[in-house]
Amino acid sequence: MTNENSFTRRISLPLPHQRNDPPNAPMINRSQVRITLTEHQRQRDQETATAEEREKQLNQQRRSLMAATEEVEHLHRIDSSTGKHQFLCDVSSKKVFEPQKSIQK
Repeated sequence: MTNENSFTRRISLPLPHQRNDPPNAPMINRSQVRITLTEHQRQRDQETATAEEREKQLNQQRRSLMAATEEVEHLHRIDSSTGKHQFLCDVSSKKVFEPQKSIQK
């Protein structure tokens, strides 16, 4: 290979600022790669914990709603023969009424 051929080949290569791939790939800091992977794992764990916490909150709300529904069913009765609504307690004052007291709706 002559010096002239070598010079021609070098001119055909793109300039360093025009290259797409890093010219010094082995000089990448490997410790940064590990940190990035670790942060990604932590983020995934945090997202999993957030999803589990959200699921716990939804289950708690579901149980609370079921308990409230059962309480309302216990305290509010509709007489099927007369259509009268009977309330065993006043929700605003939380006083318990006698079962014979009824409110016509």
